[in-house]
Amino acid sequence: MKVNVFKTQCPIGTKVQNITTEEIGIVHKISIDRTQALVAFPSEKGWFSYYELEIKK
Repeated sequence: MKVNVFKTQCPIGTKVQNITTEEIGIVHKISIDRTQALVAFPSEKGWFSYYELEIKK
């Protein structure tokens, strides 16, 4: 996703999809510069950059 979309439309609790693994997870924290999110997926929990994620509606 684009960084502007990520910064404005990806608050804590948002469901996101990892574009590489296609797993769906939930955002638990946003970085100070709002370009990364701490996301919990079924197989892992970690920091992901905005370009690695897509918002699921």
